[in-house]
Amino acid sequence: MTTFSCERCGGHASVTVGGGVPPHRRRSQSPRITHHYCRDCAKLVGVPVRDRDKTLGDISEPALPTWADVEFYLAQCEGTLRTDPALADDVFDLAARMIEFCKQLPGPMPANVREAFARVGASTSGEGG
Repeated sequence: MTTFSCERCGGHASVTVGGGVPPHRRRSQSPRITHHYCRDCAKLVGVPVRDRDKTLGDISEPALPTWADVEFYLAQCEGTLRTDPALADDVFDLAARMIEFCKQLPGPMPANVREAFARVGASTSGEGG
């Protein structure tokens, strides 16, 4: 493996930046220019460098959807049933899985969401809310 030195400070280069060739030019007309920098110098010249200090613990879980989000998804399912009835089995399957997922949402299932499930052919009887 080849090691490179930073173009700015002479230290170990761990960041490589390649100058691309525009699609309308052939590679033979414009040789690819590559630059090598250490992390600090790369940041100084404006190269976006990800922080290595971030840990997986810094990544937050996405929030649960709201009942309004569920109603929106069900409206999309209704639209799919209208435009492509051949996908009915897939829509019913998705709606059944959505009912199971909705058990994680806070509060009881609103009547309008229950009605939307019924319109796509999914039964909410026995849901825990």
